[in-house]
Order: sequence, then structure tokens, then C-alpha cells
Amino acid sequence: LTWLQAEAEAKKIDMQDISRAYAVQDCLLTVEAESRSLELRAKTSAEQQEWVNSINQAVSTHCSRDFKTFTALASEGETVTRHWKETLSPSVIAGKPQNFAICKVFKGDPEWKEVEDLFASSCPRQALVRINRIQNKELITAYRSYRDSLSKRMKQDKSSKSVRSQVVWHGCKSAGNAISISDSGFRVDSSRGGLDQYGKGCYFAADSSLAARYAGTVDKQLAVLLAESPDRLVGLKFVLLGYLTVGDWSVGRHDVSEAPVIPSSTTKRRYDTMVDKDEQPQILVSTATEQAYPGYIVCFSQ
Repeated sequence: LTWLQAEAEAKKIDMQDISRAYAVQDCLLTVEAESRSLELRAKTSAEQQEWVNSINQAVSTHCSRDFKTFTALASEGETVTRHWKETLSPSVIAGKPQNFAICKVFKGDPEWKEVEDLFASSCPRQALVRINRIQNKELITAYRSYRDSLSKRMKQDKSSKSVRSQVVWHGCKSAGNAISISDSGFRVDSSRGGLDQYGKGCYFAADSSLAARYAGTVDKQLAVLLAESPDRLVGLKFVLLGYLTVGDWSVGRHDVSEAPVIPSSTTKRRYDTMVDKDEQPQILVSTATEQAYPGYIVCFSQ
């Protein structure tokens, strides 16, 4: 590899993935990373050692930065976090670190196939171009707390139903909304405006095809956040794949400001989710910000 080729290859490795560099033989050195390894050839043994020292120093400096640590949150047994990386550097916008980290999902990985199958089930003609996982420590903690609290309240109420996590889709009006949601969640107090056909809250679609009708367009700021080569993403459409905690739902109405009390509830518990119809609803409305978690930003071509 030439130096320019080596630099291009190195850019494909996330800095936080690199574990070390070491000399091999005949001026060769290996850069080890979680996703792949890269072999470079220096001109001289002195240059070889200089590269090894520089790379290892950079790794040491990088690892001392304030990374978002997700070790205690990643769980193979949970749908939302089973693919999470244990450490990621926080996303930065205009020089300011955000509350979330973005991680690229690679084509060919099982995770890509899972998201692709979910998207293609109702959008078979749209081609996925980019999938980025959203990891937000504060949001996932709040999501789990809401789920556990709802489960306890349903048991106290002797509900015949159980809490479940449902995959949902959300179309954004703008790329800025996607960034805001990644940082602060699906806020029910800032959603929909006057279009509350099924009640006030944050609206989700059961199928990707419905959300795609409200898909946002990737702008420069969002593209830079998602990719090393952002120009190719600008102009693509995107939706969010999320996870919604659902206990009891009821068909919503536009003239009701909050979910009604469940008639059979002994604790005066209210419905947690409003829907467009009782059987196999296509539209679901959350009533609490902590009820949903933004899992992925999914970019596709028309």
C-alpha cells in the first residue's frame, strides 16, 4: 500500500476500535482493530518503529477521552441493546458533544439483515443505503425504568395483559428532528402540533411503508453525523426505527387531551398507548417520552 492508500484504508477503521499496532518483519506493521486488521509496509525499519509508536500513542490518547461507556447497558438478551458496542465516542455537533453515540451497521452483518428485513416487509422496492444505530445511555435507562414501572403497575392492577416491546417506525419532518430525537427521545410534548387524530402524543407506524410517506431528507449536518463520506448521503430519505413499550391500548380520539382510564382498572390506571384500531393497529401513539426508544436511523433511496 502507498501512504495515501493506507490512509484511505485506515479511515475505514473507527478510532475507538483500534487496540494496538506492532512491528512484524521486513518493515511490516499490523494495526489491530475490532472490525478488521490492517497491514502496512514502511520504507525503513526506523519508519516502521515510528509508525508503531505514533499509532499506539494516538490510541492511548484517544482512549483517555470521555467516551460513552455502555458496558453495563449492553445486553444480548434484550432486543434493543443486544448489538450495542460497549464503548463509543459521543457524537459531536458544532464542537459540542451530544448525549448519544452513532454507530454504523455494516452490510453483511446479522444486524443489517434484521433491520433490512423489517424495513423490506412493507417497503420492498426501496433500497437501503445506510443504517446507523443510536446508543443513548440516558434514554435507554429511562426506557427500561418506564417498562419496569408499567409492568409493576399492571401486575398490581391484575391486568390480563403483559408489557411488550414493539418495533415501530417514525417519519421525521426534518433532519434536525432526527438529531433531536437521538439526543432527547420521542418527546410527547413537542409532537404533531394540531394533527392529533388519535390523541396527543408521539405518533408511530407499525409498518415502514407508512412512515416512509413522512420520511425526512438527509441534509449536510445529518450526513456528517452518520458517515465518513457524507456527500453521498445528502438527499437520501430516512426514517427512524424505534421500540415502543406497550401494555394496554385503546382507540384514540382527536378531542381527548389524555388517555382515558381503563374501565376494568382497580387502580384507575390509564391506557398507555392510543391506536387507530383495536385489531392489528397501524398507528400507535405514545403517551410518555420514556415509552419509546430510537434504535436506528435508516437511510434509503427512492
